[in-house]
Amino acid sequence: MGMFIKYSEVYFSMAKDTLITTIKIEKATKTRLGRLKEHERESYEAVIKKMLYILNTIRKSPEKANRILRGIDRTIKNRGTYLKEFSQTKKD
Repeated sequence: MGMFIKYSEVYFSMAKDTLITTIKIEKATKTRLGRLKEHERESYEAVIKKMLYILNTIRKSPEKANRILRGIDRTIKNRGTYLKEFSQTKKD
């Protein structure tokens, strides 16, 4: 049985027997994916799964997908505010 993690109303299963592979992406794509992370330690795997979940949700329930996106956006903005405040505190 896998472990379940919550990301803004989105749940992903992380099975222990999962096979890992490597994909090549441009640095610009990696940067864009990095900006979609809700938490600093969130993996790119989780970001991609979240994007796929939202795309599938849009087909069934655009309103629900919109709520999820707003929640993610709020979390990312709050993270940005926290990081700015943290870096200013370190300088002082």
